[in-house]
Amino acid sequence: MRSGGSGPVLTDGGRTPSVKWRGGFLYAPRDPDAVPRRIALEAPLPACTLFVLPSPLLGYGLPELLERLSADSAVLLVEAESELEALARERIPRELLSHPRVRFVSATPEAAVLAARSLGRFRKAAELVLSRGRSLAASAYDAVMAALDADSQTWWRNRATMARMGRLWTRNLLDNLGRLPYDRLRPLPSAARPILVAGAGPSLDRSAPWILARRKRLAVLAVDTALPCLRSRGIEPDAVVVLEGQAHNLRDFAGSSGNAIRLFGDLSSHPAGFRHVGGPVHAVLTRWEELALLDRAGELPFIASRLPPLGSVGVFAASLASRLGPVPLILTGLDFAFWPGRTHAAGAPALRTEEARQSRVRRRPAQWSIAYGGRSRPNTRNGELSDPLLAAYAATLQRELAPVSGRVLDLRGGGLELGLARADFRDADELLEAFGTENGSSGAFEDRGSYDYAASRRQAGAFLEAELGFVHGLRASLRDGRPGVEAAVASCDGYWAHFADSHRAEALPQDFGNRLLVETFYWEDRIERALAFLASTR
Repeated sequence: MRSGGSGPVLTDGGRTPSVKWRGGFLYAPRDPDAVPRRIALEAPLPACTLFVLPSPLLGYGLPELLERLSADSAVLLVEAESELEALARERIPRELLSHPRVRFVSATPEAAVLAARSLGRFRKAAELVLSRGRSLAASAYDAVMAALDADSQTWWRNRATMARMGRLWTRNLLDNLGRLPYDRLRPLPSAARPILVAGAGPSLDRSAPWILARRKRLAVLAVDTALPCLRSRGIEPDAVVVLEGQAHNLRDFAGSSGNAIRLFGDLSSHPAGFRHVGGPVHAVLTRWEELALLDRAGELPFIASRLPPLGSVGVFAASLASRLGPVPLILTGLDFAFWPGRTHAAGAPALRTEEARQSRVRRRPAQWSIAYGGRSRPNTRNGELSDPLLAAYAATLQRELAPVSGRVLDLRGGGLELGLARADFRDADELLEAFGTENGSSGAFEDRGSYDYAASRRQAGAFLEAELGFVHGLRASLRDGRPGVEAAVASCDGYWAHFADSHRAEALPQDFGNRLLVETFYWEDRIERALAFLASTR
């Protein structure tokens, strides 16, 4: 049989060859295809599953697996060793490698995730081991599976969030374009001091005295929920970040009307958030879904920054801070964990509400219910509680800050791990000394120009008029059944992506089309309202 020098060797296994490499057989020496074929024929194959085959070698078992595969499942072949990958690409029949439900990639998490997405979306990824090659790079295959699981969980979580919130986000985007304070819109500023990113987690209580004592040497960027926590301690932030699409967080701005605080606001957030403060406004667009609507909105010139979906306002704030210049970042209050009975820092509206509800025998009842409601569990080295959603946010923050981790100080003293070096207040003082900021020597943020007021309003109006045209075109196409209906549906994806069965849009069954037709009247009304408000404020 063939030998590749120091590479894998094909040996005589009877009817079919086996593979020997690094002193061991990667299939059985005799009848090497028997076990892989039996596994492929007998293994449970749940529907809507991505089956991951580590180290596919000669492809034994792959034909049997494809024969049994459900129509909504697929196969991902993954190889960590370059020599074995070359062997597999040479020996596995071309018709199998080019099968529409098969992809073959090197064993890197990034490549595996991209290949899996190209195959579709699945309920889960399941590993099916058909060779002993997996043992040669077990950690690499473990990393691939972890990445596939994380990507799948994120997608399904986002899909559920989209069904619940997508309609509101689109409505807020349209309303905000009609109501933005265009005279105060600015591009992203540059930070002149180290940025302290303040979340509303319990660690903010620990950091607050240090922040107050060094207030003029910091650029304090607070999430909306942290605003009352800081103010109750005499700390006025330089800027606040708003992401929430619902009205729940508006009480965070009590007493802020007319205040000159700087605002970073996502266009999917509640429109009232932009009107609560009187300082410069930086409009940010989060790409909460892959939508043609967001492609068009992303071209508006007055958008200060465009971000991927980050889920948490704390992650959103930290990601924005990393874009405001090469200054150090200091994190506090972004814990993604909490102690029983205390989910937020003192002064947060959630705690104030609980304090008003408590009685002599029940102290903060909802706070304790959160702690022992079945999902929370000890998840930090200090014994704090967390849950899967908070852990997902922490993982997202870790990924966002990884490229700039060298200039980030983790001052929280607790919380979930973020892959950052832990720091104490002495470390933070040394950082301020090294940065050389003098008390009050300059503003916290420096604007990099402004947008033309009249031009920005015209651009927003033109965008809304164009969207109204898209909606009218979709309605006409649905009513007339004209040939261009598929393109009309695709162009209006932002107006139906919240449907729980949005995956049926391509087939466009009658019931889906009927609901979509009704939806056009709703969006026509929302867009006309936004245009009317924009016209009334000239």
